[in-house]
Amino acid sequence: MPFTLVSMLGIAVGIQLGLRILRWINISMLTKVIYVALGATGVFTILSHLP
Repeated sequence: MPFTLVSMLGIAVGIQLGLRILRWINISMLTKVIYVALGATGVFTILSHLP
């Protein structure tokens, strides 16, 4: 559980940093790549911790 909470916090922080960076760089494709990467990381991390 702690690892899942940590990873979720990490993803949340990553999204916040991504949004701040994207305020400087306006590339829609970059946003899609970042969100897909974060989403995939979160899903696989949660699945890997399931029994």
